[in-house]
Amino acid sequence: MSRAGYMQPAVQTYGGGIWHTWFDRDLGLAGKVILRNPETKGLEYRLVHCKEGLLRIPSLAVHFTKSYNKFEFNLEEHLRPFLATEHVDSIVKPEIDISNEMLVREFPVVIKAIAEELKVDPASIIDFDLNLIDVQPAGFTGVYKEFVSSGKLDNQISCHCGLEAFKDLHEKPDFLKNDRDINILIMFDHEEIGSKSMQGALSTYLATLSKRIFQRAANSPDSEELFNAALRRSFIVSADLAHAVNPNYASYHQEAHPVCMHKGVVVKTNYNVSYATDSTSSVILKEIAGKVKVPTQEFVAKCDSPCRTTVGPLLNTNTCMKTIDIGIGQLAMHSIREICGTTDVMYYYQLMKGFYEEYGKVDRSLLEG
Repeated sequence: MSRAGYMQPAVQTYGGGIWHTWFDRDLGLAGKVILRNPETKGLEYRLVHCKEGLLRIPSLAVHFTKSYNKFEFNLEEHLRPFLATEHVDSIVKPEIDISNEMLVREFPVVIKAIAEELKVDPASIIDFDLNLIDVQPAGFTGVYKEFVSSGKLDNQISCHCGLEAFKDLHEKPDFLKNDRDINILIMFDHEEIGSKSMQGALSTYLATLSKRIFQRAANSPDSEELFNAALRRSFIVSADLAHAVNPNYASYHQEAHPVCMHKGVVVKTNYNVSYATDSTSSVILKEIAGKVKVPTQEFVAKCDSPCRTTVGPLLNTNTCMKTIDIGIGQLAMHSIREICGTTDVMYYYQLMKGFYEEYGKVDRSLLEG
């Protein structure tokens, strides 16, 4: 749609973002595009990442507000970005052939930008799922460069450390030869909106995948019973970032359990089961952390403060596996720019790698003891 001479694509918020941080920033586009292959006529998925600042959400000038210290806005009316003026668009007139009726509602200049980024004919684009993104690259900040500043640290840092740990460990021939356990790394979608999708943690994906892998490996007529027993021996590490103490809002944090940057991986506990950690899972993880020399610290929400949840309790319920919730401390969670400590990222990686290496040994020692 267009308003006041500006071309404004429709957008919808996802999850619980700190939306005021999206104003007055250069925004790009990224997501999934479905194409029709001109040669095979089949459908293809492609990922697109337009890194240039294509859109912007402008703030209301302070001269029009009732208070200099209060920023109020409506998500539907005021969070709409603009990408061009109708005046300049009418002069440039991006002529492209859009034969697909599904895309008639889109601005041609958007289709053109996607096609140029993917180096395809605009007519081959069938549909897409696009997200607005901050185009400012991630970087190190602070006078000692001790912080990582980026969008989506929650929860891309967990995905990154988990994937790197899994990859590095499984590239070692000796580990693959001697490991007695089945290791799985799974990254779910839609945790921020309740996990209610086929690729979310409320789906049967993990339980089904685990069963298929186990039955193929066991190759036994008693595989069903053996699988149920294996679930009780298994362990889930639910990894999602945690809240470091914000120096400007320290009173919001539980004073007996302050989470500090550079002081290790955070074990998250809540006795109303917003987190899945219990004494058994906590002991096992801390035993592994000690073996790989990774310090740990505790996060507990204040009794008069809400405690959000993670996928940990959902997976624990659906699989009956021992589960723990961990993370590393960060500031400004859900802002367009978040921040965490460089040292903690290293600790996070080391602990995840150590978990794959040591869990089976620690679990067997508990059984034998």
